[in-house]
Amino acid sequence: MATLRYDAKNKATGKAYNAQAAHLWAFNNGKVIAFQQYVDTKKLADAEQK
Repeated sequence: MATLRYDAKNKATGKAYNAQAAHLWAFNNGKVIAFQQYVDTKKLADAEQK
């Protein structure tokens, strides 16, 4: 698991957002077999609204 923060700006709307996220990785024999992202999708959706 990795925790991170997106601090970015939507190019189309010019709106900035700062959202905390977590990435959950699953490995088998050293290769990625699954990936899941958890993020506050409301913050991302709000940044897409004009």
